[in-house]
Amino acid sequence: MTAANFPACLDFTLRWEGGFQNDPNDAGNYLYGTIGGGPLIGTNMGITPHTLMLHVGRPLLVTDMRNLSRETAAEIYRTRYWDQVYGDSLDAGVDLMGFDHAVMAGPDTSLAAIAAAQTTHVDAQAKRLGAERMKSVQMRLSVVADGIFGPVTQAALAQRPVAQKALHILYLGQIQEQYYQRLDGFTRFGVGWLNRLKARTETALNLMDDANVSA
Repeated sequence: MTAANFPACLDFTLRWEGGFQNDPNDAGNYLYGTIGGGPLIGTNMGITPHTLMLHVGRPLLVTDMRNLSRETAAEIYRTRYWDQVYGDSLDAGVDLMGFDHAVMAGPDTSLAAIAAAQTTHVDAQAKRLGAERMKSVQMRLSVVADGIFGPVTQAALAQRPVAQKALHILYLGQIQEQYYQRLDGFTRFGVGWLNRLKARTETALNLMDDANVSA
């Protein structure tokens, strides 16, 4: 159970989402999510006008968005994203991977990725893992970091439950990367999406390490 991780996960997401902005060329800044779709309200801390309107239960003004408090943003992120991916029940690190991906891609998409990783055996995860991610696992195992899942890496991995947890986070990140690469906007926004994913994965691994040190 990692309910205590929500503040740390929220901090990560808010750092990437940023503050108030109301670019008229960004469809997400309009009330109904299309250019010219309702009034130009803007977004704040990644919260869209439609989401905030549903939360407060009344029509919005620009000042509502501009003055959005961190406390209200946290309520929205908890109920609409964290709770939807069952963040309190996910392992440390996996919770951040699931939560932040839900913010970017929607809770259903994130849940599907979590389920795909959870139902894949550790050896199958390792065999499918890309070379750079496999090198990260191998460095944790203190074996030759050649990016190849051979018998030496397999034997070491079988004896190291914490390394298996790291593998799981990296494999989940790979699933998420493949999702972003399939999106129409990848050519334009892909670099930013992958930079965020890289930072998410590194932070998730730190959360996992911290949890296992204190366990």
